[in-house]
Amino acid sequence: LSTSARTAGSGLAARRITAADMAQRVGVSKRHLQRVESGEALPNDAAVWARCYGLTPGQLRDAWKRAADAFDTGHQPQSES
Repeated sequence: LSTSARTAGSGLAARRITAADMAQRVGVSKRHLQRVESGEALPNDAAVWARCYGLTPGQLRDAWKRAADAFDTGHQPQSES
């Protein structure tokens, strides 16, 4: 997800959320948001972040785990389709 804008699911309609909006919703600075999205920092409240992204906390945890595993091994994460 880019930090400039991202799409989060909300029922049937998707909405655009800017980095500034997302940072405000999760209660962090834009810099901290960037650090979390790049894997440099942990989220302050994963459940809040998940809701903002339109995911369950479990889905967000799994996505972060796949990204961390890929980062650790130097491989691109595989999508689960």
